[in-house]
Amino acid sequence: MNLTITIDDLPFARNIDSTSSTKLSVVNHIINVLEHYNIESLGFAVGEWCNDTADLKLLDLFYDAGHLIGNHSFSHQSIENMTLSEFESDLIKAEKILARWTRSNLYFRFPYLRMGNSPRFKYQAMQILSKREYRHTPVTIDLEDWKFDLRYCFACNQDNQYAANAIINSYVEYVITTSQYYYELAIELLGYSPPHLLLLHMNKLNGDCLSIILTMLKKVGWRFIPPDVALNDSIYLQQSSYLGDKGVSWLHHI
Repeated sequence: MNLTITIDDLPFARNIDSTSSTKLSVVNHIINVLEHYNIESLGFAVGEWCNDTADLKLLDLFYDAGHLIGNHSFSHQSIENMTLSEFESDLIKAEKILARWTRSNLYFRFPYLRMGNSPRFKYQAMQILSKREYRHTPVTIDLEDWKFDLRYCFACNQDNQYAANAIINSYVEYVITTSQYYYELAIELLGYSPPHLLLLHMNKLNGDCLSIILTMLKKVGWRFIPPDVALNDSIYLQQSSYLGDKGVSWLHHI
């Protein structure tokens, strides 16, 4: 049961307005927890959100702690709302902003995990990534943690500690059951369970819960491995055959 931690929406998720001090506290805490578990993670940054000194500092902290940073587009638009030309321009615009952190490690994750709504469009989008030497980085375990984060931040802002604790407990339970579900689904579909890619977001909820989550995942048998090790599995080299309009686990794409 091998698992890689990936974190979207760097430098900080935009679910709610957060102060610079809150962002800094959350990012530092997540970095410290990852260090405690000796985890190398892969984060994906949105170019348009890297627009002031405080945000750039968050990326520096994450990168300097030994984590990889990939391209999550400039505008964080769904590709289904863009032409291929717009997609490529958006990709390059983010690429220029993120160059100091990505360097030769070029990873890309589609916003909302959506790759396009036709086989031809998806193929051409993947060709653009290949041309620019990006490694497409999908997800096998999507927790939709942003839904929990919205409720959690609202409870915290209302000083409702009872509700906040209840959300944490519900979220942690969901992480464990969902991870187990995709582990078993992979065995059912593929005959084995590949190294999984877990999607989290850089948000307050994960800042407060990550230590609990990693402890519980480890307790039930998950072992944390670096991104490059996971991505070497052949499952991540296959082409997508999914034609739906939702961002889903990579297990549904192949």
